[in-house]
Amino acid sequence: MFSTSEFPYNSNIGPYNLPFLEVYIDEIKVSGKYTVVGTVVAIGEDKIGINDGTGEMNIIPPSTFDISSLKEGAQIRCLGYVDIVPEKVLNAIIIHNLSNVDIDLYQRVRELEKSVFFE
Repeated sequence: MFSTSEFPYNSNIGPYNLPFLEVYIDEIKVSGKYTVVGTVVAIGEDKIGINDGTGEMNIIPPSTFDISSLKEGAQIRCLGYVDIVPEKVLNAIIIHNLSNVDIDLYQRVRELEKSVFFE
């Protein structure tokens, strides 16, 4: 995945001009725009808990998203704004259900992209 240290957020640019940076949950150290992919481990009335193998995070879905459409164990990709205080929470703008995607292949492609663009 792309590390925040490889693509640091610059406050002079402003958070709305930057892309959603795809990272592992444990790589998120500052608030900003991120994409995370993980397995649904908990579903509440107004939030979704995911685990990507490096950590867990709560996702606040957009008001138009039907939480009941998800089941624990589903693979999802979430794009949104992460607040890290008091805890890491991603306020999602988009949630994709990746349950029909080969996640191992998806992760290998992401690592290949990282090696091409950042190394």
